[in-house]
Amino acid sequence: MSDKELFNKILSEPIRPPDFKSLEMILADYPMLDEKNPMLYALYLNFNEANLSEEEVEEVRCVIFKLKVQATVISQANIKYMERDIDPDIEIPIKN
Repeated sequence: MSDKELFNKILSEPIRPPDFKSLEMILADYPMLDEKNPMLYALYLNFNEANLSEEEVEEVRCVIFKLKVQATVISQANIKYMERDIDPDIEIPIKN
């Protein structure tokens, strides 16, 4: 990275207040999360909503939505896979 690119990157980043929690800070505090988990971004939004612009809030919400859709697709595929050998004539008892 050239000096000019580094200067532009630093100058383009908004100044954040001291109570701002970055994604890296949240990941350090909640090690069970990862970058593909929509909960990470929900926490980020919850912690920082007052410090984010409307555009940034909308971007975070879009990321959350996209990751939730991906998780739903994976879950549906997993359910289909697990149900592939179930005989529809056999009744499965459900404990209450």
